[in-house]
Amino acid sequence: MDVRGYVESNARAFIDDLRQWLTIPSISADPDPKAAPVVLVYGHHDVQPVEPLEEWHSPPFAPAERDGRLLGRGASDDKGQVLIHSLGVRACGAAFGEQGFSTLERIWARPIDSPAVLAGRRAMQRAFGRQVLFTREGGSGPEADLAEILDAPLVFVAVGLDSDQIHAPNESVDTSRLLRGAEASAYVWAELAAADLR
Repeated sequence: MDVRGYVESNARAFIDDLRQWLTIPSISADPDPKAAPVVLVYGHHDVQPVEPLEEWHSPPFAPAERDGRLLGRGASDDKGQVLIHSLGVRACGAAFGEQGFSTLERIWARPIDSPAVLAGRRAMQRAFGRQVLFTREGGSGPEADLAEILDAPLVFVAVGLDSDQIHAPNESVDTSRLLRGAEASAYVWAELAAADLR
């Protein structure tokens, strides 16, 4: 079975698993629950405080599906998989990063000639069936630290849009786009294997 067929035939199970994940009342600023395992493929689930509760159309930790969208705190904020390969290229952040570049250039998808980044781009194009452009987008999380510690590049596979209302009441994600993101994540492995990563 090809990747698209696998994703389509398992779509309901993927959404059900995500719904179960979204029932965890996690708050990223709460230092108490810190027993998550560390893995090389990093799924960033960055949830923020849910106040003001009165603005939510449904409880933030009781995922709901409406009109092809999955609603719940953290539903749209999975920034995708961070794939790390042992190369001598580093990611950069907004306030820090490579010398000689402006803040916008530091948060841009760079280096745009990296074999690993281009493999990620090809994987996205295979899944979505259209050209993928790099965007100027910042973010938070340990990705830059991982890149520095491992002396490796990062490849982000993310499918969120502004309309998902990330970190806001009624945060949601289009389930069909989410499933295309799962497809792209699978394609990344083949694209990295085929790329010249030396």
